[in-house]
Amino acid sequence: MNIKEFITAGNAIVTLVSKKTGVYYTYKVTRKNNLYFVKVLTRPNEYHYIGFFYENSMYLRPPVHNKNLENWTSYKAMAYTLRHIDNLTDVEVKHEGKCGRCGRRLTTPESIDRGIGAVCLKYLKN
Repeated sequence: MNIKEFITAGNAIVTLVSKKTGVYYTYKVTRKNNLYFVKVLTRPNEYHYIGFFYENSMYLRPPVHNKNLENWTSYKAMAYTLRHIDNLTDVEVKHEGKCGRCGRRLTTPESIDRGIGAVCLKYLKN
């Protein structure tokens, strides 16, 4: 799976797992133009907004109204992943079997491996 392509697809739900500790967090990353909004799963079906990043910088920024989020382990995990997205060795990235762009269930092995369906992949390449 191309992690950057999946996370920036526009409608991704991604789980980051520390290979060292086994601690994991699930995030929802949505896109509006070239801005990405990141929320972390805090309760079943409940996400908490923790920050945003721009496609060209991949640097997670906390919301202006709550800088304390930078101390959350879940914030640090996503910030680390974005900073090292091209060379992640100690974080495992998983998806929930749905396309990172449209949210539909993935059914072909290639799409499951990629995290993005064949139809949506065409839109991301253009």
